[in-house]
Amino acid sequence: MNDILDFARRRPPFLSVYLASDTATEDGAGRLAVTWRARRADLVDAGAADALLAPVDAVVAEHREPGGLAVVVDGDGDALVRTLPDPPAVEIAELAPLPHLGPLLREDRVASVPHVIVVVDRTGADIETVVDGEGKESEVVTGETEQIRKVQAGGWSHRRYQQRAENTWEHNAAGVAAEVAERARDIGAELVVAAGDERALGFLRAHLPTEVSAILQVSEHGGRAAGVDEEPFLRDVRHLVATVAARRTVEELERFAELRGRGGAVADGPGETFTALRQALVDTLLIHERSDAERTAWFSASAPSLVALEARTLRDLGVEPLPARLEDVAIWSTVGSGGTVQPVPEHGPNTPLDGVGARLRAAAPLPGQA
Repeated sequence: MNDILDFARRRPPFLSVYLASDTATEDGAGRLAVTWRARRADLVDAGAADALLAPVDAVVAEHREPGGLAVVVDGDGDALVRTLPDPPAVEIAELAPLPHLGPLLREDRVASVPHVIVVVDRTGADIETVVDGEGKESEVVTGETEQIRKVQAGGWSHRRYQQRAENTWEHNAAGVAAEVAERARDIGAELVVAAGDERALGFLRAHLPTEVSAILQVSEHGGRAAGVDEEPFLRDVRHLVATVAARRTVEELERFAELRGRGGAVADGPGETFTALRQALVDTLLIHERSDAERTAWFSASAPSLVALEARTLRDLGVEPLPARLEDVAIWSTVGSGGTVQPVPEHGPNTPLDGVGARLRAAAPLPGQA
């Protein structure tokens, strides 16, 4: 999330582009190019310079992933590029004084869950650690293979052969478990997802330390054999990671609601939140990114605390305000004053009023309104 929020500190103007990218086929790639060409013409008419458009041109030309494409370009021509797992709810291509980061932050909430992926069989495992949505390390762990097959030897030796195979399987699983535990501790993993041979999975679970076993989830899909379709397993991984991210959001909202219930240091609704932003009191902004309608707020680029819901509020302070999307203004102001951002759903028992709220640094309730 930090690299996304860093764009709120960059030099304007900003180009924010969110497009559907059904590029699994050649026709899909062509449709993305056609869509961008039309959007690009509109941006040129709006005054976008070639230095801002060129990074998007390059990304669109090379993009071959299904789902969605997000590109945010700052005034220096530096680009933040993300592939989205699903098409954006609303396609956007706009030139503005602030970057449009809300959809990226919502996706990054899932990508930020550190996790370990392990696929096991009786001979070892493939292990991958994932941090900030990217695989950081991949490794094949191979154990002993001597007498690994359960032979049907018969007679007095049958039990000895079978037991030796069992011992080797378990020995291999113990080595895998030690490696998985080390990886999990190194990255502060919140989830371990495992798949593969059922017996090897049982041995793996038995040898994992308690704190790692507690975050282990097993998928019925996936395996190390050649030709195994990986997509069902990867879908399981994405679902399990999203579940952990959703739990984080629930915990944040429960904390907000508990503070709100006892009159603690929170801002509830756009009015209180923008009052808190002007006082640089926001520790964590809770924000829902609306896709069905734009809400406008006002800001002055001279200071992150110069924000308001009404233009006259800033004019009364002696500055000429600029309009922008409410969510963009709130995120920009929060980051500028050293706070962080938590995307939240719009509705629910613990959500802030109108999908905008904050936990504050101050202990006292806020006076006045925005």
